[in-house]
Amino acid sequence: MDKAVKYLGGIGYLLVIIAPFFAVRPSIALVFDALAFVGILLVAIAWIMLGRELGDNVMLANGIMMILAPIVSVGLLFGVIFTMLPKTNYQPPTLPPNPMAFLKTLMIVVAIILVIGFVSWLLHVLSLLRAGNKLGKSPFRYAAYCQIASFVIGIIGLALMINGVLSVAPLLQTQLIHPSPMMLYRIFGTSFVVLMIGGFVGFVSYVLACVGFFSIE
Repeated sequence: MDKAVKYLGGIGYLLVIIAPFFAVRPSIALVFDALAFVGILLVAIAWIMLGRELGDNVMLANGIMMILAPIVSVGLLFGVIFTMLPKTNYQPPTLPPNPMAFLKTLMIVVAIILVIGFVSWLLHVLSLLRAGNKLGKSPFRYAAYCQIASFVIGIIGLALMINGVLSVAPLLQTQLIHPSPMMLYRIFGTSFVVLMIGGFVGFVSYVLACVGFFSIE
């Protein structure tokens, strides 16, 4: 096995792991962006190289999607939002002549981005499982299991949040004017805890993927 795969994947996942710790301070938020971008790029290259060495098209597609998905998603989103901007820099942003058509287009673009994100996530999970089986490295398999668990927990957290909002919908306008900590906790407390757990499980999955690449012989 090429050592480049081991170190590109390991260092790439390591950068992705440590990047969020730089996002807590606005003054060094640019460091977070740089580390996350470089980390994802290194991981993508590692999966492409691993896919070629093992003859695995899923891993190869996963690496390619890691590069293309953010570019396509950002391009689509900014392409739609750009239609809101005026022709000169001296005017405030305005809605297009047909706001409903714009909102419909925006919803379609968001749906496309969600589909791209899901496909990218699915390829990542499948690649981790296949790497664990083909290389005989259990950290890859456990990373895939954590990815699945994080996804399920995240869906549950969002469902709880939506249910909490709908259950107190008549009181939301009052909360916007005079927010009550207890009411906000009632709406978002449980869902926030669940989402935090899902985020932590997702974080563990990247740690395991990092260990998996560094354990490649």
